Amino acid sequence: VKDTNVTFVVDTSQSMQLHISAIKFHLKEALLAKAYTTLSSRFNIVEFSNKVTKWCDHVVTCTPQTVFSAVQWLQSLTCTLGRDLLSALTAAFDDPMCQAIYLVTTGLPDNNLKDIFHVLPYLSHGRPLHTFYLTDKWIDSECRGFLQGISMLTQGSAHLIRLSHCGAIKQVIPIYPADHSISGPLYSAPKYCSVKTPLDKN
Repeated sequence: VKDTNVTFVVDTSQSMQLHISAIKFHLKEALLAKAYTTLSSRFNIVEFSNKVTKWCDHVVTCTPQTVFSAVQWLQSLTCTLGRDLLSALTAAFDDPMCQAIYLVTTGLPDNNLKDIFHVLPYLSHGRPLHTFYLTDKWIDSECRGFLQGISMLTQGSAHLIRLSHCGAIKQVIPIYPADHSISGPLYSAPKYCSVKTPLDKN
């Protein structure tokens, strides 16, 4: 996580059920690394399904103590129906101290995609939206177009995270900006089935 003041937006819809434990682990690791290596950084977490919940009203200083509090809150999250991404992004970007958003999701939102494309530039005010799309298969053209669209509108990025049947990360594929140095399918070294496979190597 390169940005200083960030908000993590986590999809807790039913399709995240198989991945939510791994996401909690990866987010905990990312926050602890940030707490011990980045001075004066801040963070917040927003989770969304058919409703949106903030861990805090605004980004807070990233320390081992605040990370511990956030992890306790993370452990209480469960997956439910719905994927109201527009409300989640609105809640996250509403914090003027937030400099970037990191979205973790597994599917297209329930919202009208055109509505999201229309309002996103006004919500972000130049702040990037970085998306990690979790899947165990290749995505269709509509989904790829959506990921590329929200990345272009915010000068952010999008990565496809391919998972094995047991949830281990097999591939990290750039969707936007595309890695033009790669030709054909991207294959990485085999990973063991463990939630300790890093999600974000930044």
